[in-house]
Amino acid sequence: MKKIVVDSGANLLEKSIKNVACVNVPLTLTIEDQVWSDDEALNLPAFTAAL
Repeated sequence: MKKIVVDSGANLLEKSIKNVACVNVPLTLTIEDQVWSDDEALNLPAFTAAL
């Protein structure tokens, strides 16, 4: 079985990869010992300030 694993920054549409399983995992970034995960809990204003 083939499976494509991409991070949340990928612009991959499931319609374009017919019959291939696809898993989307959150992109994780570390900024000065703080880990940021690109998921529904991401506090975007705080993340942007940390950058």
